[in-house]
Amino acid sequence: MFYEERTTAEGFRQFRTSPDGDWQPLLTVQNVGAMMDRSIAKWQLRAAGNTSDYAVPCPLCAVFAFSISVCKGCPIEAYTGQTNCYDTPFYAAREAKWAMHESQAELDFLLKVKEHYFGPGSADRITYQLIRGGDGQEYAA
Repeated sequence: MFYEERTTAEGFRQFRTSPDGDWQPLLTVQNVGAMMDRSIAKWQLRAAGNTSDYAVPCPLCAVFAFSISVCKGCPIEAYTGQTNCYDTPFYAAREAKWAMHESQAELDFLLKVKEHYFGPGSADRITYQLIRGGDGQEYAA
C-alpha cells in the first residue's frame, strides 16, 4: 500500500495514499494548534486595524472547510456545534468591513476556543475533537 507524508513550507504535515492522489492534512494536535495560532494572528492584525489580508482564507477554514467535509474537526465547529463559523462574531466583523471593535470580538472568541482546546488540562478535549472530525482514527500526537 502506498503512503507518503510531507511537510509544507508553512510547517503543516500532509499525507496521500497514492502517487497521484491529493495531499490531505495530517491532523495532529500540533498542526491544529498551529492553524489556531495563525488564525489568531490574522485576527490580531484585524483588531489592530490592518485589513490588508481580507482575501486570505482562515488557516482553519483552509483545512477544515475547504479540504475536509464542511468544518468537521475544526475547533470552532466543535466549540459552537455549528458549521461555517455560525454562532461566532465572524459575520458581525465581516458585515462591519472588518472594523476594529468587531474584529476584537472575533479575536477574543478565538482566544477562548484556544484556551478550551489547547490550554491547561485540554488534552482530552482536543483528542476527542480530532477523532470526532476524522474517520475515527486518533490523529492526536
